[in-house]
Amino acid sequence: MSQLSEIVSKIVSLNSTLFQEMCDEIILRNYPSHKDFGRSGMALGKEETKSGTPDSYILLDNDLFVFNEITKDKSGGLNKLINDFTKCIDEEKTGVKKEKIQTITFCASFELKPGQSDQLNELCKKENILMDFWGINRIARNILLQNTDIGNKYLDIPLDKSQWVSLETFVKNYNSAGKQIATPLNNPFLHRETEIKEVFQLINKHHISIISGPAGTGKSKLCVEVLDRLLREQPSTMVWVNSFDSDSIVDDLKGKLSVGSQTILFIDDAHRISHFERILQFLKNSSYKKVKILVTVRDYAATDFSEHISEFDFETISINRLKDEELRDILTTEPFCIKNKDSLYKILDLAKGNVRLALMLAKLDGVNQDMSALNNTEDAFDLYFKTFLKDSSELKNENVINTMALITFFSSVNMNSIDFDNLLKTFKLNKNDFVSNVELLRKSELISIYKEEIKIVEQNLGIYFFNKAFFQLKSLDFEILLFNYFPKYDYRFKDCVISANNSFNHENVVEAIKSVLLNFARSSKINLLGFYELFWFIIPDQTIEYMLELGLQGEPKSVDKYKFNFETNEFSSQKRNIFSLLSHFSRRPSTYLKNALLATLEFIRRNPETASEFHYTIKEYLSFDYQDVQYGYYKQRTLLDIILKGANEEKQLEKELFYVIGKMLLKHKFQQVKPIYGNSLSIYNYEVKKGTIIEELRYDIWNRVFTHFDSYENESLELLESCASMHPDNNKELMKYDLEFILKIINEKLNPNMFEHCRYVQKQIWWCKRSKVNHKFFRELSTSFNCELYQFYKILNRQVLNGVHRYELDDKLDHKIYEEKKNNEIKAYTISIYSKEPELLYKDYKYLYEATNAEWSISGNSFDISVNSIFGIDFKKGLELLETIIKDNNQVNYIPYWPFSNFLIEEKESLEIFEAISKGDYNRKTNIMLCYFERLKVKKLYHKTAIGIVEWSQTASENFSISFENLEKYLKADSKLFHKILSSLNKKMKEGLRIYFYGSLFEKYVNLFTDDIKILKETYLLQDFTQAHFDYDSEGLEQLCIFYPEFLLEYFEYYYSIPELKRPNREHRDKYNFVWKNEDLIKRMESILDYIIDKEHYYGISDHPTGNLFEQLKPEESKRAISFLRTYMIKHTNSPEHLTVVMDIVHKKFANEKESFIKTHLIKNKDKAVFEKVRWIYQQAVWSGNEDPDLIRAKRWEEVLGYVNSLPEDIMLLPIQNYIKEIIERNKEYNRRNKKRRE
Repeated sequence: MSQLSEIVSKIVSLNSTLFQEMCDEIILRNYPSHKDFGRSGMALGKEETKSGTPDSYILLDNDLFVFNEITKDKSGGLNKLINDFTKCIDEEKTGVKKEKIQTITFCASFELKPGQSDQLNELCKKENILMDFWGINRIARNILLQNTDIGNKYLDIPLDKSQWVSLETFVKNYNSAGKQIATPLNNPFLHRETEIKEVFQLINKHHISIISGPAGTGKSKLCVEVLDRLLREQPSTMVWVNSFDSDSIVDDLKGKLSVGSQTILFIDDAHRISHFERILQFLKNSSYKKVKILVTVRDYAATDFSEHISEFDFETISINRLKDEELRDILTTEPFCIKNKDSLYKILDLAKGNVRLALMLAKLDGVNQDMSALNNTEDAFDLYFKTFLKDSSELKNENVINTMALITFFSSVNMNSIDFDNLLKTFKLNKNDFVSNVELLRKSELISIYKEEIKIVEQNLGIYFFNKAFFQLKSLDFEILLFNYFPKYDYRFKDCVISANNSFNHENVVEAIKSVLLNFARSSKINLLGFYELFWFIIPDQTIEYMLELGLQGEPKSVDKYKFNFETNEFSSQKRNIFSLLSHFSRRPSTYLKNALLATLEFIRRNPETASEFHYTIKEYLSFDYQDVQYGYYKQRTLLDIILKGANEEKQLEKELFYVIGKMLLKHKFQQVKPIYGNSLSIYNYEVKKGTIIEELRYDIWNRVFTHFDSYENESLELLESCASMHPDNNKELMKYDLEFILKIINEKLNPNMFEHCRYVQKQIWWCKRSKVNHKFFRELSTSFNCELYQFYKILNRQVLNGVHRYELDDKLDHKIYEEKKNNEIKAYTISIYSKEPELLYKDYKYLYEATNAEWSISGNSFDISVNSIFGIDFKKGLELLETIIKDNNQVNYIPYWPFSNFLIEEKESLEIFEAISKGDYNRKTNIMLCYFERLKVKKLYHKTAIGIVEWSQTASENFSISFENLEKYLKADSKLFHKILSSLNKKMKEGLRIYFYGSLFEKYVNLFTDDIKILKETYLLQDFTQAHFDYDSEGLEQLCIFYPEFLLEYFEYYYSIPELKRPNREHRDKYNFVWKNEDLIKRMESILDYIIDKEHYYGISDHPTGNLFEQLKPEESKRAISFLRTYMIKHTNSPEHLTVVMDIVHKKFANEKESFIKTHLIKNKDKAVFEKVRWIYQQAVWSGNEDPDLIRAKRWEEVLGYVNSLPEDIMLLPIQNYIKEIIERNKEYNRRNKKRRE
């Protein structure tokens, strides 16, 4: 008898009283939020029913009623139910107006025929009342699949399961899934130590840790290993693993969590969990703040998954397939011990780095199956499942296979939903047959059932059946699936079709669905972008045709110039569009690339704003890499040919694109970033080698640059510049090859009287010489390309002295001497050339500033010295020059540091300068005014200027840096000046202005704020937020805390209130040793530690943040800190969380005190329940290859046992001593097992 039949039989045998109680409980669970519940059909205080209308009722939050009529009167049947309905709407019998009845629920121990159900429903509809009928089969399925505990309570049938299980249970269930057809999770774990370290770091730093990778790479095994190690180190940490996905997943989770406990939730294949976001929102809005989440997702789902959780703190690492030699190590050790070389090579050949597939094949070898005839993964899967399912002939039945395939596709199936009824109707399936198949699959342990939800137990198993039904046997029609469930279930198509394509015979998949896909594309009315994004590899020609359709929509738009530049990471999270389709065809060389590019170019012509995304796509996927060599640089040749052809046909887009592509393809080296594991990506430089094809590519580029130079001078010069900015260790052969083309362009196209041309030629020559590539024409070119503006450029260039680059000087000058010589050179040249026409100085400098894009080597200090030189020879001319710059809106971002330092000495000149810089609004006015205030030396003007400083602080509108030491001179004029300035600047910072404080405001002037410390404290916190390394030595914090000890706690409260501060570059602050010099601060340390411990979710993986308070202590400071910690430990002797933090600090900062602290605790508290939750030994999760973790842990616990044994004999210590001995033995046993496995 099936469980469903057993439930039906038990329900029939229930007496009327228990049947009503059971139905009431089931119905109530459907209305979790209600005001009242009552029974009219139950005798008060007796276990028997009585006459009443309705039998029971529920008053909802909306003040409407649900009336429940419950009957076992099968003989009365429909007539009984109609009679009950009539009574329910009789206000005299119920006391309730029928308008207030929302629903009437009928529960019966029998079934109605369809016509009878319709008749009852129509009666309800006429009265605007909802009808909800529960026949015996619906009740039974609800108990089996949803309310399993009711089976225990009323029917004495144990059905209860949980969606969250322990790690041990998860591994056990996983290994036994499908009569142990799944590949085990307790196999040897090798070659993943680096990844383990990465995952530990992820868990420590982020709320959600995502492990991404292709199927079969060992993501689940990696997570299990990490969690197992973590539990060994930290047995008090709770780990719960999701075993199912249903509507009650959050409710079940609530029963597993404890507010104070540190918990990790592990969710395998999280992209398949439909309720994952509900879990996140629940945790976000709950008081469970010490919960972290570890998930695995397939590589193809990682991007979409990340976008769905973008509001949360997460990080992703990617896991690659293992190399053959690494797989070989696993296959030749316990429990597989494959000795046969032929079997080993066959497994490695078929697996191609897929750990799961390799282990499946290893299991076949273990039962002496001949694998020599296996030609592909489909053969391997067939033999595997045939071998391990050989006792279940019923599973070969097509109907059973179809049932399994459909459950796989939908991930989970709810047999009590409208969607399920629609599924049966869509595929013309018999409901009873489907339910029987589910029962058979459940008995065979190939599916699991939780409440209403059915799901497969092993992902590869499900894909095997999906492939079998839809692509191999074709017992299910893929066309029906596609036409009815795309795009609603596009993510499931992606999961199943891609997995089947990757795991089984690609040709079979294509043959089975290609015509279906084409038919869908022809007849569908939906937007097909997502369709082609998913199935492009099956129907590439049609995908490109679709790209062309996108490209030809609308008319080409006229633009003055296309914009190809893009910001870093602007398109790194690629959305579905024509460029994402292009990226698919750009990853590998194929004949489809050409047409994909052509279609995309048509799209850009009509959507010119997308040109930058096209540039990003080709840079990302069509730059040179190692694999391009073996394909003869096909991708790059195809791209360039298309661009050249279009450019030769005078197409604007291709003509402009040529220079973008040309710059990219002329590079010698390409930095490539490839995911390997974790955040540590593989970053390498691929160097292009000289060869026939490369020469041809470069020839075509240089040829067009030369022939079209006059029409595209700026673009051509920019391309040339890119060749003059390469690294000295570039390929010399390529440089020599390019040089002949470059020299031809220089000689025939460039003008020696143009600065830009001179600058380029000189730069090109310099780079060639540095790379030891010389040419006989260099000397001549260097002499001729040396116009007056270029000479001025060399004078201003801080890296050039007397025409020689600083790094090429024979006499390596001291920095101070070099700067003095350079300043004198600038001064002499300025006086010689510009003293009579200062305006020309600004005009020439502005030209250089704009032509070089404000190159750092000439901007700022050099021009400042030139302006100062004009002031020096004639103050009036200098002032006129400054006024000229201001009237031109200071387009060169000039701040006159030198002139203000030297010429704000006399009252008359100072007032004239102030008048000039105070007029109107102009660029950098805020900074120029501050520069004036800081450098003014006329004491007579200080009082008036102090008023001006306050006004300036109120109107500041640009980012700036300020040192209050430079304003100290004004305090005699206004003792409250700093208060006024900070009050304004704090407001400006809160509005978003970036103000950077340097100097010693907090160290030197804290005593000025005794009457209003709030302003200074606010300034400190705002600066700590603004500057990543503000107050690096904590000297400002020390002074604030000395004057106002309560500020230290306020600082940490602010630190934890701003999420942006919880980033790695805040971890620099480890200098709090000043605390241990001050008794007032020491008294406050208890509340500070309490606060940090409450805020930090500590998993023992790295140092606890409180440890920073105990860094770099001197002997006397250490003595006070240890005394404090001991007192703190005694006070928290019943709190494992606090004790663990104390021991972490002791181990890392005061290792010699560990014995003393352990004994201190045991003298006060001998409770084993507390002791076993504390991490008493040094916590270490990552080990070097030659270390034996289990043995080291055992020795550390033996050391603790020695401390305990050295205490005076006390019977109350016995449980703790036994506990420690158990841990020691357990670790030694782990060591023995691992040692045996390695032998």
